[in-house]
Amino acid sequence: MPPLPDESDVFRFELRRSAPGHGEWAPAPPLTVHVGEAGARPLARLSWATADGTRYAMAFAPGMAQCVGHRRAADGGVTELRGELADSGPCSAYGDAAGPRAYAFDVEEGGQGTLHLWIDDGGTAPLCSAEWSDASGDSRSLALCSATASGTPDVTHLVGEVLATAQHVRAGEVAGNLIDPSRSKWFAPHDRVTIDFRLTEPVAVERYLLTSANDAADRDPSAWTLNGSADGGSWSVLDSRSGVSFTERHQSKEFRIAAPGAYDHYRLDITRSSGSPHLQLSSVRFLAAAGARFVGHRGHAGGPPVVYRGTRTAPPGRRTALSGTAGAGMVVHGHDGMYPFVVRTDFGDDGAWARVITGLREPIEEDDEVEPWIIEDRGYEGAPVETLLQDLRAAAPAPLDIPGVIFVADGPTMREARHPLLAVRTETYDEAAEYGAAGPEDADEPIMSFRIAPDAAVELSVNLGLGNMDFEDFAGEGVTERMN
Repeated sequence: MPPLPDESDVFRFELRRSAPGHGEWAPAPPLTVHVGEAGARPLARLSWATADGTRYAMAFAPGMAQCVGHRRAADGGVTELRGELADSGPCSAYGDAAGPRAYAFDVEEGGQGTLHLWIDDGGTAPLCSAEWSDASGDSRSLALCSATASGTPDVTHLVGEVLATAQHVRAGEVAGNLIDPSRSKWFAPHDRVTIDFRLTEPVAVERYLLTSANDAADRDPSAWTLNGSADGGSWSVLDSRSGVSFTERHQSKEFRIAAPGAYDHYRLDITRSSGSPHLQLSSVRFLAAAGARFVGHRGHAGGPPVVYRGTRTAPPGRRTALSGTAGAGMVVHGHDGMYPFVVRTDFGDDGAWARVITGLREPIEEDDEVEPWIIEDRGYEGAPVETLLQDLRAAAPAPLDIPGVIFVADGPTMREARHPLLAVRTETYDEAAEYGAAGPEDADEPIMSFRIAPDAAVELSVNLGLGNMDFEDFAGEGVTERMN
């Protein structure tokens, strides 16, 4: 049994499942749990619900060594669950990028400090609500909601001003029409345009929708970058798209931001049309993260319940939940092991970075959606590869969670024309030799890194994830750098 952790830890359980009465137990997706607040004690019980209608209820042994519980699916099917603690680690700080179910809230009423909430059962549906209690009888219950007063996700009404570098004023087809449903469209006599949306307050936008206009499909945007800023001067890349096609008029397409942050300036930088020298759109809508705040109640043993409220904090960067290195921003949990794991270490050229992201999103096959895993934390500016690998190992919940290769966007990436990423093998020779993936002939000069174009990084990452090829197969004659 692993050593018993303390109350500040993240807990990862290996689960098994069984249909009621069958008696046969099979592996289930692991469960990762962290509920931390000032004065918190280890959990005794935890239940939660997700947006797809699934509900879980779990009970924990003293010290969190084991757990038992059940899962009820939206269709009413019930599954029994039981688990053993696999590992744990200190949770010093994390934000949105620790995983799709990781939250940090500033408690405004009914408590103090920061509430860290991370419940990952392997599902993809957003968390809707959670309840938990500890052995002393203290309890919490909360529901997650959006930042708007109504609790609905659409926050487009918070846009106070829209500015564009080009628009058709004489025809009334101006940028302000993009957020006004009573207007027709925005048109620009250029195929590259920047549109700034200034909100009346900071909001963590999780998704955004673009709607094609009424005619001329070749004027639809096909490539763009969405940036966010807290001051209108320093911008962070939030999302980048290329090869997008609108197949109908007045068609709305939704795009998700991998790591939302609270910004009051959003910039849509459109870099390509669908063939025309002009651009147009009918509307742009912004949707807030469902967990922008929480409402609920808490209770102390023998005392009356009190109101419990909080607001989600903006992450300082794309940070980790598990890291023993102060200021580290390495995030491993949530990476699917298939698409590129990219760490940015040069922050001097946001335009070059946007082009890197565009290349990383290039689909291998038509209609594929590629979502690279991005680590963008200024704490890694100029960091050597050795530091990245050290933090990667510290951040991984388990050795099998470490990706086989990471891609580093460093100075040469930003300066050179094709923006080649540094592909770095994370596995040492000794580790590969343990299971026969390396022999004595590989020990003298193992290939540990080489340069690769962003669009080729997708193919490398996918094939390594599927086990079709190994690192050396891709390196070949293209190796420009070795690490011993």
